[in-house]
Amino acid sequence: MENFKLNYAVLQYMPDPIRREAINVGVVFHCPSRNWSEFCPIKNKSRLRSFDDEYDKEYIDMMFDSFDYEFNSHIIDEYPERFNRIENENFLKENIKFYVNEFRFLPVESIHTNDSEFWNDIRDVERTFLYYDKPKSERISSRDVRELLRKNLANHNIKNQIKNLDVRCEFGSKKVFDFMYEKNVFKAISFDKQKSGQLANELKIVCYDILTNREKLNSYKINLIVDNSIILNKKLGNNSDVFLEFKEKITKEAENVKIYTLSEFGERMISNNF
Repeated sequence: MENFKLNYAVLQYMPDPIRREAINVGVVFHCPSRNWSEFCPIKNKSRLRSFDDEYDKEYIDMMFDSFDYEFNSHIIDEYPERFNRIENENFLKENIKFYVNEFRFLPVESIHTNDSEFWNDIRDVERTFLYYDKPKSERISSRDVRELLRKNLANHNIKNQIKNLDVRCEFGSKKVFDFMYEKNVFKAISFDKQKSGQLANELKIVCYDILTNREKLNSYKINLIVDNSIILNKKLGNNSDVFLEFKEKITKEAENVKIYTLSEFGERMISNNF
């Protein structure tokens, strides 16, 4: 089955340029070979209200309508010329560069997809960057994140550089990390959020595996990817406390460890900034 390119750009809202705090509010997709583009906004705007003390519903709705008009290629009206260059690879890049104030886009990124995976890949990108807009049952899993990263790296013609680092758990033959790219190793941490005991056990194992292999790992950057909610959701109670204790311990004892949420990881994936 023939592969083709799917481009996307994440839309962020930054109400205060001094604080420079931003929230992901949408993703624009563009498929040159299909002459197609579409804006996918967040649907749950309650997070926007809590993020911005001066939330202006009319202004936000107006901007979202303008993104629909600008990027939804299925909307046919008396001004179709805005899509004259939609088959061009730079269509998305050229059309997002004008947004530099409260609404701005992260750099355009691409993955390779095919007819059978097209909508699944779009859904995975949405679930990565618009994480809280989805019901818990539809949120992206650790396995999905690993697969999305592999596809992203493959688009940069470095698929053959994605390898496995031969560092194994002391008990059993399971590998400690999911994969390696250059001098970066990656591990996605998954757990049942309802069971703080399970999370504690999972993190103890991760901590033990890293610290017992410290000498082998000294020259690597260790990237741990966790569920967004474990850091950002204060309602998780004991789970949050357990995670914060783990974070403090592992980053203190192993300075080459970095911990990212899924959305932070996705943004770094775009810029290859690990």
